[in-house]
Amino acid sequence: MSQRAIDTVVFDLGNVLISFNPRWLYRKLLPDEASIDRFFSETGFDAWNARMDAGLSFAEGIAAQSARFPQYRSLFEAFFERWSEAVGDVIPESLELLQTLRKNGIRTYALTNFSSENYPLASQRFPFINDFDGSIVSGHEGVCKPDPAIYRLGVEAMGYEACKNAYLDNYQDGNFGVGTGATVGKFKGMDFCMKSGIGSYAVQIGELKVGAIVAVNALGDIYDHHSGRIVAGLLSEDRNSFANSAKLLYQSYKVHENKYVDNTTIGAIITNARFDKSQLCKIAGMTHNGYARSIRPVHTSADGDSIYALSVGTVAADCDMVGTLAADVMSEAILCAVRSAESAYGYPALRDLKF
Repeated sequence: MSQRAIDTVVFDLGNVLISFNPRWLYRKLLPDEASIDRFFSETGFDAWNARMDAGLSFAEGIAAQSARFPQYRSLFEAFFERWSEAVGDVIPESLELLQTLRKNGIRTYALTNFSSENYPLASQRFPFINDFDGSIVSGHEGVCKPDPAIYRLGVEAMGYEACKNAYLDNYQDGNFGVGTGATVGKFKGMDFCMKSGIGSYAVQIGELKVGAIVAVNALGDIYDHHSGRIVAGLLSEDRNSFANSAKLLYQSYKVHENKYVDNTTIGAIITNARFDKSQLCKIAGMTHNGYARSIRPVHTSADGDSIYALSVGTVAADCDMVGTLAADVMSEAILCAVRSAESAYGYPALRDLKF
């Protein structure tokens, strides 16, 4: 199969080329991280910010949000008046890549969620933004990622090749993307659960590559498959130990009414080995062994657990070998998800446990 040279690369801006974190501002305005978490959670801060990224003016956004939460008006106003304090420095490795691509004649574009009012400020502070061959800015277009409409605009504005070649986004493990709202250990509801996230892991054996990505949002507890010990899940009432969801389940065989049902652990296996559809289905099925080693209880009636397998290469490999390896890789990705998660919305993460 012939390889086509990449001639266009599309960059995001926030936390790809420029570091950005509203907490940097609010750490100057609120006494501690718990207060910031409470402010963000109570007001739906991320969703509010996304509305302004999608074109709502700051004046309209502040007025609407202050009407709902008048006690926080000054904090909403600060986000507009002191927005620059939530912006950090250029990410040097990404800027170096951008400059290298330009020197080698590769076209570069920006496709970013950004308020139309703050984008000029960023362009002034970081002049390299003005040197892109083209930009799609959510605040100008009235639509934000991940809405497919903004990518269609990219296709129209930059041409099909620009969006087909490469897109550099800011994937991170933990509380990012689908991992933002992920929690585990919800057998007793949300009162004693823990924060989880999205995780990834990959291995290479010779030419063979197998990777996993998984959003861990489970009813059950998460186990370290190496030690067999719970590392995240349902907390005891004093929050000084794990309650062990499986043991609680075994205490009675009566029908458990009103199980918390907003659970789904969804993952994918990606390999450069060449497989057909039936083989990929088998690999996906074998990968569920990774779920079984790392999540208990798993595949319950209150979960929507699923795994997908993708083949993106031509390496010849044994299906059973890859399926067995995929289960191990998935278990590592699950561990990565809970180890990378940060406490949020009042739910503690593994990194903050004291026991």
